[in-house]
Amino acid sequence: LELVLYGRPITKKNSQIKTKNGIIQSQQYRCYEAELLHQLTGERRKVRIKRSLNKEVVRGNYEIQHQQRYRKNQIAVFDSKDRLHLQALFYYPTTGYPDLVGLIQSVQDILQKAGVYPDDNQIALLDGSTIVGKDKEYPRVEIRLKAI
Repeated sequence: LELVLYGRPITKKNSQIKTKNGIIQSQQYRCYEAELLHQLTGERRKVRIKRSLNKEVVRGNYEIQHQQRYRKNQIAVFDSKDRLHLQALFYYPTTGYPDLVGLIQSVQDILQKAGVYPDDNQIALLDGSTIVGKDKEYPRVEIRLKAI
């Protein structure tokens, strides 16, 4: 399975917020997750935005995103018995990069929520995942996922 998901990659642990009910993810991450889930499944999820966020995070590059859609019935869904090899190549709009492990964790969780695989514990190999570099015009993550 090969996917290209557009939008500025954001780590799940980026600016977590403490509330009286526990810790929640930052607005930036929740917007990023909602956009990637929309790209993967076609479903829109409402995300409350309390303050204006970076245009790239909220909107992404819709011209490209609407040309390339992955619906659940078009995605190769892996069985719970499959051990998987995930390779994620991250392209950032700027030169300041977060940690690679956090980026990989966010991609794993989003793919699981989209129903690509039942549990992210199935990922047995992350060989080849890297932050490739800067692409100011089209920040994205390119994902290759296969059973091993």
